[in-house]
Amino acid sequence: MKNFLCLLLLCSIPSTLCSAAEIVTVTGRPDQALGFVQNLVKKSISLGSLSKYEEQVSTWVYSVLASVNLHTAISVEVLDEKGSSTVATVSEGLDLGAQYAPVVYTNIGPISNNLCQSMASHPETAYVVVAGNEAKELDMKDYSQCLAENILFTAAFNQKLGILESFSNWSASVVRLAAPSHEIRVTGLKGKQETVTNSTVGSALVAGKLALFASLHRGFHGAKLIAAFLKKYSVSVPALDGLVREGRALHLK
Repeated sequence: MKNFLCLLLLCSIPSTLCSAAEIVTVTGRPDQALGFVQNLVKKSISLGSLSKYEEQVSTWVYSVLASVNLHTAISVEVLDEKGSSTVATVSEGLDLGAQYAPVVYTNIGPISNNLCQSMASHPETAYVVVAGNEAKELDMKDYSQCLAENILFTAAFNQKLGILESFSNWSASVVRLAAPSHEIRVTGLKGKQETVTNSTVGSALVAGKLALFASLHRGFHGAKLIAAFLKKYSVSVPALDGLVREGRALHLK
């Protein structure tokens, strides 16, 4: 309540100085009936269709965020009943997220220069973004705006084999971290528990850990926050050379 009051009274101050939540997710609507969703989500903002459509992967995201002991999240929901969204709606969600939390997460793709430009325009906010699942290299000609240092693109990492998952996108310049994505335990719609190999849940783990790190290092924002996080919680993996910038993978000490 104190943080929300602070936001209302000081809305002209950057969110990193007066945050309503630890993290904002720009994705679909998680299952509202689940206890961990109710405990985490302090505010839901539905853009576009204003639908009540609840989505499986978004629920997985919140189960991961709950597992790392986050307490406050704002859910900006950009998917309609068909599980689709528009660039304009996602861009609006990314802009909105910067008003509420120091860390904003999205798994909505495909990522474009336009969306990266939206994120780069909020340098005090750290964005965590899934690089994608087309098993392709992200070409610099198409993603030049995505080199902004306040954007952390993650690839799907098979932490058991020490290599990228075969479906993951990669780039030695755009992708900055390989996120453990192999056989992760999650909870989905109606409380169904399962083990999945999925780039979104790996990226959500990074976002959750980064949000916790931000809560302990309130002097760090945007690019500085990401740089400090990577310095402490990533390691160089030889098999990732040429696929991820500096071959770095998440390593939780």
